[in-house]
This record gives sequence, C-alpha cells and structure tokens, in this order.
Amino acid sequence: MRRLFGSIIVLLALSLLVSACGSKLRGWDIIQLGPRIAGVTAPTAANHAGENFTFAVQVTGPAVVAWAWDFDGGATPSTATTATPTVVLVNPSTTDDATYNGSVTVTDADGRSDTFDFTFVVGRTLNQSPVFVGLPASIDGNFSFSIDDPDGDPVTITLALTSGAGVTIDPMSINATAPYGTYNINVSNNGVEDAAITIGITLNDGVNPDVVDDVSGTIAGIALPVNSIVIVPSAATVNAGDTFMVTVYGGNLDFALGYLNSVDFTFGANVAPDSSSFNVGAAGGAMDFKDGFWADVPDALFPPATALFFLTPGHVQANISLLGSPPTGAPAGTSGALFNVMFTANTAGVCNLDFVPAGTNYFDPSGATHDFTNLVNATVTVN
Repeated sequence: MRRLFGSIIVLLALSLLVSACGSKLRGWDIIQLGPRIAGVTAPTAANHAGENFTFAVQVTGPAVVAWAWDFDGGATPSTATTATPTVVLVNPSTTDDATYNGSVTVTDADGRSDTFDFTFVVGRTLNQSPVFVGLPASIDGNFSFSIDDPDGDPVTITLALTSGAGVTIDPMSINATAPYGTYNINVSNNGVEDAAITIGITLNDGVNPDVVDDVSGTIAGIALPVNSIVIVPSAATVNAGDTFMVTVYGGNLDFALGYLNSVDFTFGANVAPDSSSFNVGAAGGAMDFKDGFWADVPDALFPPATALFFLTPGHVQANISLLGSPPTGAPAGTSGALFNVMFTANTAGVCNLDFVPAGTNYFDPSGATHDFTNLVNATVTVN
C-alpha cells in the first residue's frame, strides 16, 4: 500500500513536469523593436563656416518615415526634416573653430523612434576676396566703378595699361577702405591718333589671391589746332633710368605745304635724347627711318640731316619735307607725326619740353613763309 501510494505521487510529479514542458514548447513571444541610429555624418574642423555641408544618419531596423534634426545654431537653417539635409555651416569666429551639440530623431511608420545626440565642429569663418561692382563693359574716356569686400578689409586697387599706348591713367593706385565708394578714373590720350587700350585693374586685400579684371575701349586722340605743332611724351611720369618717347605732331595745315623749316623744341637737363633713335613720321623703325607721309629734306638741299637733329644744349631740331622734295606736299588739312625721338630719364625732377616758335615755320609751295600759331609745352616728371 505504501509502495503504491509512492508510485502515484511519482506519476503525478512526472505528469506535472511533462505538462509544464509541453506549454513551453508551444512557441516564443517576439518583441518588435523600432529603428535604431548607428551614427551620424557631421562636419569636422576641415569644414569651414559659410560652406555647404550635407548631414546624414545611419539607421538600422524598420524604414524611417520622419526625421527631425537640430543643429544648435551651427547651421542655417538650424533645423531640418529631411533624411540628408544640406545646410550652410555657421561659425562667427574668424580665428577659432566652434563646437556645437546636435541631435536627430528618426521615426518609423508605427510611431516608434530613436534619438541620437552628437557634437560637430565648424572651422573658422574664412576671409573672402573683394569683388568688383559695376565695372563697365567698355570705355571711351573717363569711367567709374565700385568694389566690395565682405570682410571689410582695406583693399589696394591698382590700375595699369595692359595693351595700347599713349594713354595716362589717374589715379593708378587707390587705397580703399570700408565703407567703399565709387572710384572715378581719368583716362587721357596723349597722342593725336585714337588709341585702342585695355586697362587691367587688380584688387588686393592682403589675405586672398589678387582679384583681376579689365576694361577695354578706344580713347579719342588730341584734337590739333589749325596750323599747330604739338609735343607729346609717351608717359607723363617715369622713373630715373627709364626711357620714353617724345613725338612732335603737325596738325590741320592751311596749305598743301612741301617743307617744314626748323621744327625745334627744347628739353630739360635731367633727360638726354638718344641720337640713334630719331625717326621721321610715325613711331618705330631705325634711326632716320621714313614712315608715314613725312620725309627728311634731301641732303642735296641741306647739310646732312643728322647734323641738325640734336643741338646743344638741350635742343632737338629737324628740317622736314612732305612726300618728297618741295614743292610737292601733303594736302591742306593734313595732320600727323613729324618726328619722334627716345629720351633717357637721368635724374629726378620735372623735364619741360618747349616748342620754340622763333625760326620754326613752314614754306608753302610758292615759297612763302608761314609761322605756326600755337605755343606748346609738355612736361615729364622723373621720379
């Protein structure tokens, strides 16, 4: 009896155990998780303020349907709701990096979400280059332009004639400071012929590479008075040791003259003419080179021309005919370069170039003598 009862107890215990195991084997309870953020792509100090940057978030789990970004003021805009927002980085400092605390929250279709906090670094605000404002497309004389510099830096503006000749620019250098204004440039053609030129303009803020642009155009030449002679230096200002050209023009003659008698001008003691450079007519060519419609008076009529070119002290003189020997001459109203000569600037000072009216006249084909009507003066400053 006692053994039977014990057996019953054992059977009941085994039955309970099997029953318990049987319920465990019916299946597992599964817990569904929402999206999980593994990391964020964020700026480093190599990404400077003012640059565009695209943030990105790495997510595992269910598909995300909503994003909420907060950049703590380190970007514009400072919040975003797209998966990979592109923003403009912000850091007011021009000397130091800035660290910001950011966060992003992602949410799936069932409303489950995950939030990830991160820090990011924005490099300093880089200095920006100056820019031209309102630079004209072309010029035919004086012109104006403006500049701007986002950082308010002092800007040195330099102007230079990069193509063409015979033109002076004033001023050639400007020290511009904020607030920047409009800068007026005077352009003068020192020659009789119209000049096709290009003026290069350089902006330098002392920080960034130079900003360069240019303007081009045609500048009208000097209008010559009737029966005149004009002395035109190739530059109004030169440095000691430089060379420059002086051209003597005759203009708007009343008569079809055949011969100019003793065209003469004087020059200052701080410059010296190059006796090997004398050229009749338009600029260029070797000594005594005949170009344009002007020519030397034939040696048969006068002593060798070279003996008359350079008189001392401080005179340049020439006897010149037009298109050959007198009485053949250029038509009335003709204007052009009579002759030119190169000078060397020796010492600092102002060199005066003066036309000498006494004895400087011209013969018409009848042999009558006529005086030039103008008294002219030009100066060259030697630095």
